[in-house]
Amino acid sequence: MTPNGLAGRFDAALYNSLGAVEDADRSVRAGGALDAFLLEAADILVAHDMQDRFGVSLLHKHMDCAAGERMIETPIVFQGQDALCTGPTGARSVWNQAVPTVWALRDEGFAPLEYTTDPLATERLGQGAVAEGFLAAFRQAVERSPIGSLMGLAVVTRRLYAEAAADQIGLEYSNLVPRSSIVVMTDRHGRTERSVETRWAFKKSIDTVSACVQQCLTICHLGDGPGGHTGKQVHTPGRHKW
Repeated sequence: MTPNGLAGRFDAALYNSLGAVEDADRSVRAGGALDAFLLEAADILVAHDMQDRFGVSLLHKHMDCAAGERMIETPIVFQGQDALCTGPTGARSVWNQAVPTVWALRDEGFAPLEYTTDPLATERLGQGAVAEGFLAAFRQAVERSPIGSLMGLAVVTRRLYAEAAADQIGLEYSNLVPRSSIVVMTDRHGRTERSVETRWAFKKSIDTVSACVQQCLTICHLGDGPGGHTGKQVHTPGRHKW
């Protein structure tokens, strides 16, 4: 069950109003705004003991979503390896299995943008009530930030990430399968300027200087040509062609 405050209705027009990942990345990095927002978000998550349930997502669009569809992520096997596939679907049977995992702040509250059927994400979202004080604090951080419209509350944990090696990170391609994006695991140290960070998790620090430790969980591949956030081929982890 989705906690109160996060159980809003999906609006395809709102999802379609999001920009491309390249544009969102350029906007949030101007003037150090992204670092400042992530630091504040981390403090809020740790203060409310929500760092194990939620993180932060860069709000961007994979592809258009038609009326009567929702953007839903499902675990799959792709080219022989575990992966996550996100795409628009109008199948109510899939809707009934999915929970919201990315929210944008709007006047009426937290509006869901993406859903997942991943069991670990479903478990984290359903761990109990989400305090109004936490949601209010996150809302205030978004409203104060010059990049708040591009930063969303998110459930960032997935079974794919939990079972991956410590030196791996999720790498997302678009259009390897029509109207979908695919996340596969790759070497965290092998990324280049052809990728941008899109999802962040936090955990409490063991020292008394910093409240938390920040870790990027997912990056988007920008492609090698004018197509931008696309890819033509996925290789085994650690051997991606950038």
